Amino acid sequence: MRRPSSHGAFHITHAGHRAFKAFIMAAAAELGNEQVQADPKVEQHNATQHFWNILIRGTSEYVTELCDEPGSADYRNVTDFLTECERNIDMAYAVHFLYDAGFLTLEHRNAVRQGNCKQLNVSWREFVPLGRTQAAHKTQYAPMAVMRNYYAVALKAPLAAWCDEVRTLPLSKRSGARRVGVDMPCENLNRALKRDIHDPSVESVTEYCEHAEFTTTVAEGVERLMYASRGEYNDDAHKSIDDDVRILKAWLRRKIGATWAEATRVNQVSELGITERAVPPWVAMVQAQHGIGSDHYLTWVRNHVKDKAPWHVWRREPGPSSALPPLYRIVD
Repeated sequence: MRRPSSHGAFHITHAGHRAFKAFIMAAAAELGNEQVQADPKVEQHNATQHFWNILIRGTSEYVTELCDEPGSADYRNVTDFLTECERNIDMAYAVHFLYDAGFLTLEHRNAVRQGNCKQLNVSWREFVPLGRTQAAHKTQYAPMAVMRNYYAVALKAPLAAWCDEVRTLPLSKRSGARRVGVDMPCENLNRALKRDIHDPSVESVTEYCEHAEFTTTVAEGVERLMYASRGEYNDDAHKSIDDDVRILKAWLRRKIGATWAEATRVNQVSELGITERAVPPWVAMVQAQHGIGSDHYLTWVRNHVKDKAPWHVWRREPGPSSALPPLYRIVD
């Protein structure tokens, strides 16, 4: 089958790429990978995903090998583990890339493959802190994640079931078609309108849309004839990443440390070539969530959902503490 690909996967990967750009580009430079861009566009998503596969695997294998040593911190005790890793700025970048971005993209992509909407909801919730950072934000990434979860909670049967079905909708009727979700056909239509209509008006757009289904069906039929002899997508056809992973792990051992003690020594001057002076992304995530006033995540989420879903009646409830704003629930 063809590899399934969620449109949302680009947004989540893009936000993580922007936030952890310094670490990602340092790794790309070490591997001599010139396809990786500092701020990739959607057209470069495949190349970006391929490099992320290398970086996630290489970095996670490196960290796992360190954790196998006697005396290393237990990664299952997340708070203490991260605290020790953050003693070394380079180790912090490696571990937080995995913890805050890398594994999140894998979970999201696997959920799309499996049609697991429950896991999709979890990944969108976990994405909010990353999406709210200044570096990752771009155009409304975090608000988009909030509203996806809102509809997952607010909709009732049969609308909830229908919503789940179209979240990983195949892009076409061909066997093994990529699963991209209901918004991709709309964006394809919008792209076609911009390409084909040079003097747009209500009439010209209406006429174009009236024939769009017909022309799409014809195009798919022609494509089936053109590619009738083409075999199904085979993962084995992809270039092996083993060599790149070995180079990456050697680089991490050399620059961060070959032992747990070396990798977690006190060091705030990057050996990986990370020269950014901005707030590290994992710190920015905390700051974005726990700002004062309307920036606090409880107030921010409440105000955003109330603005985008004004049709609901909300029941006010006390906040978890006097320091936090009140919570609201949907009245059934």
